Amino acid sequence: MPAKTGALKILFLLLGMCLLVLLLFLGIFSASLSTIAVSPDRYKPMVVSEVYADKGDKIGEFYELRRKVVPLNKIPKVVINAFIAAEDAQFLSHKGIDLRGILRASIKNFQAGHVVQGGSTITQQVAKSLLLTPEKKFSRKFKELVLAMRLEKNLSKEDILYLYLNEIYLGHGAYGVEAASQNYFGKSVSEITLAEAAILAGLPQAPSRYSPLLNSKAAKERQLYVLKQMVDNGYISKRESLEARDQVLHFYTRSDFNLRFAPYFVEHVRRYLVEKYGNERVLRDGLQVYTTLNLDFQKTANLAIEKGLRDLDKRQGYRGAINHFSDSKKIDTFLEEQTQKEVFEEGNVYQAIVSKVDDGAKKVGVRFGSNTEDLSNQGEIIFQEMRWARKPDLDKYYLEDLIKHPSQALSVGDVIWIRLIQKGTPWHVILEQEPLIQGALLSIDPHTGFIKAMVGGFDYTKSEFNRSIQGQRQVGSSFKPIIYTAALDKGYTTASVITDSPIIYKEGEEALEEKWKPRNFGERFYGDTILADALAFSRNIITIKLVQDIKIDAVTQMAKKLGIKSPLIEDLSMALGSSSFTLEEMCEAFSVFANEGKRTPPIFIQKVVDREGNVLEEYTPPSSQEQVISPQLAYVITHLLKGVIQFGTAKSVSDMKWALAGKTGTTNDYADAWFMGYGPNILTGVWVGFDERRKMGELETGAKSALPIWRDFMKEALKTYENKDFPIPDKIVFMNVDRKSGKIASRKSKYQSSLPFIEGTEPQEEEKLPKTQKAKMKKEEEEQFFKEEIEQ
Repeated sequence: MPAKTGALKILFLLLGMCLLVLLLFLGIFSASLSTIAVSPDRYKPMVVSEVYADKGDKIGEFYELRRKVVPLNKIPKVVINAFIAAEDAQFLSHKGIDLRGILRASIKNFQAGHVVQGGSTITQQVAKSLLLTPEKKFSRKFKELVLAMRLEKNLSKEDILYLYLNEIYLGHGAYGVEAASQNYFGKSVSEITLAEAAILAGLPQAPSRYSPLLNSKAAKERQLYVLKQMVDNGYISKRESLEARDQVLHFYTRSDFNLRFAPYFVEHVRRYLVEKYGNERVLRDGLQVYTTLNLDFQKTANLAIEKGLRDLDKRQGYRGAINHFSDSKKIDTFLEEQTQKEVFEEGNVYQAIVSKVDDGAKKVGVRFGSNTEDLSNQGEIIFQEMRWARKPDLDKYYLEDLIKHPSQALSVGDVIWIRLIQKGTPWHVILEQEPLIQGALLSIDPHTGFIKAMVGGFDYTKSEFNRSIQGQRQVGSSFKPIIYTAALDKGYTTASVITDSPIIYKEGEEALEEKWKPRNFGERFYGDTILADALAFSRNIITIKLVQDIKIDAVTQMAKKLGIKSPLIEDLSMALGSSSFTLEEMCEAFSVFANEGKRTPPIFIQKVVDREGNVLEEYTPPSSQEQVISPQLAYVITHLLKGVIQFGTAKSVSDMKWALAGKTGTTNDYADAWFMGYGPNILTGVWVGFDERRKMGELETGAKSALPIWRDFMKEALKTYENKDFPIPDKIVFMNVDRKSGKIASRKSKYQSSLPFIEGTEPQEEEKLPKTQKAKMKKEEEEQFFKEEIEQ
């Protein structure tokens, strides 16, 4: 005890001498320092630029330092008082420096053996942060003291608090109380409680040491210290302190915000902003960017792509376990580590250990999240739900190659992916795997061009390449509507008859480099076919004959008119979609059909505002849109594309009770699958394939691979709109047409449809079938004509 007392006496003596020296140096430095140039109206720190969806939800942020400046009147008193009590109890009464505070802090730190209380006042911390370089010299400390006193003369206490609470570093990349509140609690500082305020106020001394995310025990001790200081200084009562102490806090583990909702879209926005305004301005100047994205649509698109690609990936077969553990210690370590980092929720995908494979009972047991025998941490895979787990074989149709026993795919000790389906004892889980296949979805409002949803791939963290706007892929039969639009523009009608029959082109003929014998899907030919049915059933030969007749240049010009910017392959193979375009280009082209012939380029930013509230740019819809094809032509092609869904290659979505039009597309060897489809107010395109062109699997067509994704998205998105049909423009007439001859249907016509015609182009001759010809019609031929086909 005497030794301790002696040490304190020596400390007091030294501190007294230091104070005398301090006063001397203050006089010297005061004369040499320049005038203070800091005030709230001049305070322009680096702040976060934020990106918002169409209804004001934040979807992205760009920054060098993560700071969000808030006015003092938006910061609750409880937060202000917590920081004053913890950092500078005499703040409201001192003139910039607190000599007694320095002395008191020195004693407490000496007694504790480490820093528990800072000696700098809040004003000193502001001076240090805003006016001084980070060099560690004695002269810097004296400058800090002088500047603190000058700040007190020039600014009010409220001004100093405003600067301090927005400038201070509070850990995990957060500067200022607003960014820190969002970091730790997932909400604005205006919403936090006393208990949460005490956590924040405990951070300035050592943000990492007292971080509740890194050291919960130290953070709690620091919180109790802050609460005690608030009681001692009269800011709260003892009862309030105890209530705050006992409040259970839920901390928010902040991931990269840009990955949360629409990573591909946010990156698309960032690139645009950097190109236009420069990287420094985007990262430092707090731009407010208002976009066209609909957050609900985006969430639906994310789910649709994930489900569709996982389903397709399973049809390709099971590529095996991630890892295998035969050592029980390794299994225990794996499960223990998983317990510490995962929160298990229904619907999510996690890793698990196979604990049992029972071929007799047709079940597989798994363990996850704990090395105990507790059934709440065990799951069961029903064999019927994992029969897809065959060895990959892209040349075999998956339904013909299902496994017969669980042991064909899994063994005890395998580390696998599972999805938690339903909580129980055990959980109901299903086998999963990370897809290798990729996909993209782009949804736009065809009347404004506003992009409402964008998905550029399965997982942005593994591949930032945006397949919706950057990836050029062969479009297959999804290009046919552009060809048919050109044909209708050249005088063809919905009832024009073309013969579906074999053709062979020699080398050099029609600009071809080698002999070509095109085929229909299924190796069949269907004879005389009206244009409406040729598009609905995606007849290859008829489309080639159309291109040959109207000429390649007519198709090229129509494609460019509709918004295709990529170069086209200008030979007859263009009829089968041999050219490669982006999904964005295809959406722009199809939007012309949905928008009554008017072309509107895709728009993704509505407004950009700087930190002062000045509007830097704002999208203003043009008074009139470019009419690239007539409303009548747009309506006719839309009607034909309705047939694709009603009875053609996309018939699997005909049960959706909406007016819908669209076109499937598949390339050779099932390498690319497309579906482009729209209603009166929304258009969505989907592409699926590997990044390096290769077969996806047997019969993986546009209808099989892309259409289900489109359906899952559109069935939710369409709920936003009124259920109505496409508007019929003037000068459109409907006639009942015989689907064999293309003539006006008679009462005796067996196969007829009501088709639209641009006024003056409708058929004039009525179909008259001889009785002998009608008698010869075979039942099987009738069935074949209308047989639902698999899309090519």
